[in-house]
Amino acid sequence: MKYTLIGLCLLSNIGLLTAQNADSRVLSFFGSPKINEWQKQAPDSILFWNYFVQKGFEVIEDVPQYKWSQLQDISELKLNNSNQTLTEKNIYQIDRLLMESQLNLPYYKAGLFRIGTSAKVLVFIARQELDVRYKSSSK
Repeated sequence: MKYTLIGLCLLSNIGLLTAQNADSRVLSFFGSPKINEWQKQAPDSILFWNYFVQKGFEVIEDVPQYKWSQLQDISELKLNNSNQTLTEKNIYQIDRLLMESQLNLPYYKAGLFRIGTSAKVLVFIARQELDVRYKSSSK
């Protein structure tokens, strides 16, 4: 009886340790009730959304000068629903979930945005491509 009780306690603690923790941006966007539900019923959902906010964009550095004139037509992005323009200093503060819901990007299309006056471009990887990358990374 004593060993059964110890075994059950150990198993429950292991379950707590393996529960998926949501990135703060995922938690903020979906809320605690949804994250708690996913922890119990669909932990892969938390893994995917963590991947989405952490790997969902790339920065193209040093766009060649001859292409820069074409990039002038690309819009600048405001940082997380504010009037603050995206700069090299705050680029990694973006919240892809929040911004994508505001931008309404199609599932299959990437989003391109200038980063201030630098020769850098922020690319929101197409959701379709992120799904493929996530599935191949989780194998």
